[in-house]
Amino acid sequence: MKVLVSWSTGKDSAWMLHRLQQCQDLQLVGLVSTVNAEFERVAMHGVRTELVTQ
Repeated sequence: MKVLVSWSTGKDSAWMLHRLQQCQDLQLVGLVSTVNAEFERVAMHGVRTELVTQ
């Protein structure tokens, strides 16, 4: 099954990503984040977009 998930850049998202990567029957196809265009940071935690896109 293909999965697309919301990514807030926080610890809960990191844990979810870790757990999803352990599932053999799931294929993670992407992460979706909301970015503040004015500050170029992820809206939830303020992480710079260049860190998220690496």
